[in-house]
Amino acid sequence: MFDVDIVRRDFPALATERNGRPPVYLDNACATIPCRQVIDTMNEYSLQYPSCGERSLHYWGKKVDDEVARARDAIARFINASHPDQIIFTKNTTESLNLVARGLHWEKGDVVVTGDREHNSNRTMWDDLAKEIGIKRKVVTRDGTQSPHAEFNVDHFLGELKATSNIKMVSLAMSSNLDGCFIRAADIRKICDYAHSEALQDELQDFYVMLDGAQFVPHKPVDVQAMDVDFMAFSIHKMCGPTGLGVCYMKDPDILERSLISGGGTVANTFDDGRQPIYLRAPHKYEAGLQHWAGILAARSAVHYLEDKIEDIPAHERRLNEIVTEALLPYHENEVLTILGPLDPAKRGSVCTFEVHPQHEREDMGRFFIETVMNAADGYNMMFRAGDFCVSPYCRQIRGEKVARIRLSFYLYNTEEESRLAVEMFRKILDERA
Repeated sequence: MFDVDIVRRDFPALATERNGRPPVYLDNACATIPCRQVIDTMNEYSLQYPSCGERSLHYWGKKVDDEVARARDAIARFINASHPDQIIFTKNTTESLNLVARGLHWEKGDVVVTGDREHNSNRTMWDDLAKEIGIKRKVVTRDGTQSPHAEFNVDHFLGELKATSNIKMVSLAMSSNLDGCFIRAADIRKICDYAHSEALQDELQDFYVMLDGAQFVPHKPVDVQAMDVDFMAFSIHKMCGPTGLGVCYMKDPDILERSLISGGGTVANTFDDGRQPIYLRAPHKYEAGLQHWAGILAARSAVHYLEDKIEDIPAHERRLNEIVTEALLPYHENEVLTILGPLDPAKRGSVCTFEVHPQHEREDMGRFFIETVMNAADGYNMMFRAGDFCVSPYCRQIRGEKVARIRLSFYLYNTEEESRLAVEMFRKILDERA
């Protein structure tokens, strides 16, 4: 049975104090805290076999090779990939998405379909390719509206796909870092079934589906085979692992024409007579240069740590979210603030984001309220995020630049008491504006 008090013992950072108080860390959508098992693995690498994999034949190098293979295998099992070679190591979700975008062959007029509240990492490279090659990006809203409480409507989305020609890629965040709204695995499967349907293949109009899984993989069980997705990107630093390590899952790992970076570690042979280099097969052809060996090895420890907890994490996070949401709802109903995403916390997973709007045209709540909140939070040792969370067009153009936007994001080691502390702090500030 999931016991948060036992879980917290595995996170040394939570045992620290500042001004006689423990930390209250509610910025997990940005990065999570590494567990002791991850820290021990990184230390073990540094202390016992600090060497290079893939190129060194001595016993330290062979040990690194063996441990990297075990890590790749563990991550494949965690998301139910059919083979470890489908797991490509990158620096983070952003690099994983760029690896696919830059590695595919594009032609002028090819269309990429995204959602309207995507992270900038699932936005800017498509705009770059539009400028460089002439591809087009089509933005589809969640349900046909700009409502702050919109949920993903798969029928609306499929209708937009069927009305669009020349689609090459659908690229979606499976869970939003803005408000936690997520797409059900069954709805992803419906999109993939259409993308890979025989009718589209016969017309040479079938397309790829890529998921930004950064906010989903750490929080809910994932089965890439059941969804039949072509690509999925996620970050180990959002699942109790080290920073600087991401994963790109590829259903067909040899499908990309080029790597994001080439050079050492990606080639079998090179020539000085004009012939093209001979590249290795996946996954190595995508992993150029000396890798983050300590991080890769620690990634195995991270997924092992989560394996027996992943089924229980959603219910635990939902309870934490319920405490905060129930406290904020009266302010939402009185129009003191707006809760973003579905009002039911069960549909927002681990995230509770709200906006406080200016009371008059000249007031800049984005500056004033955030300064007030951050000063108060410092007294609680409470950490969370403020801003537009890299979802610039929706937040700035649709919701307004003078809005104060706060995001609390929960994980398996957060407690109900921490949620209540957050409520206590925000109530003191919000009651002055009610």
